Amino acid sequence: MMIESAQLLEYGVRCSVYYLAAVASVLLFVYLECYATPRTDVTFQTSNKAIAKSFVASEMLTGAQCMALVSLLPFAVLCWCCFAGKQLRMSSSWTCRVPRPEWLPAAYHMWHVSCICLVLVLGVNGVLTNALKLWISNFRPDFLDRCQLAAQAEPLEWYSVQMCQQTDKALLYEGLKSTPSGHSSFVAAGIGFAYLWQCRFLTVDKKRHIWCPVLCVVVMVSRVVDHRHHWYDVLSGGLLGALVCYAVLANVFVKPKSVSVLPL
Repeated sequence: MMIESAQLLEYGVRCSVYYLAAVASVLLFVYLECYATPRTDVTFQTSNKAIAKSFVASEMLTGAQCMALVSLLPFAVLCWCCFAGKQLRMSSSWTCRVPRPEWLPAAYHMWHVSCICLVLVLGVNGVLTNALKLWISNFRPDFLDRCQLAAQAEPLEWYSVQMCQQTDKALLYEGLKSTPSGHSSFVAAGIGFAYLWQCRFLTVDKKRHIWCPVLCVVVMVSRVVDHRHHWYDVLSGGLLGALVCYAVLANVFVKPKSVSVLPL
């Protein structure tokens, strides 16, 4: 028992850098999401049709549902492929930077490191997405409806955010977080992770994973339909999420000199 504890401790130490990075990124994302506010020194025109769409209260996919989708679905894929999908064969043309101890089965090592990688992908993506949202402070397509400007005796050419009569400040500030799209970046990061992971580690036809990009496109389109984002918001968000996913995977997994196949 002591030997097993020592082995687990040594293994945990090897992974400690990724543990710390994952936890730190998630905590920073939560702080930016819940406590930070966007810049309010931006101005707008009531004649701008790009921000004059109606506010849709009932979204096709809420923020909580999106987070559940991009975390639980890839996690289920990892669990199935590593433990349940015995008919699948896992390629080792890519291997983890953290070496696998001899006492730990390959499937368990792959599952553990991949789960850490998934959390790191989502955490880093969340930090970068929210940091850009707060810095850019772009108006959502439904901003005027959120703002609820008071009637002006003398119409102005430009209006400030401080002139909005909206009493729900959270709703108002959310109207300044249009670029990039968080739903798009998260779905590209989380579902994109599931896609790249399957393409890299499973020796099956890559066409079987086409549901991943299709799901990403559906989520992105829903954000435009719900008047939450402009077309360039979803494109920039999708690009950001994909880049984060690729960069984190490239950091955690590398190509060894020799290629073999590990049966599960």
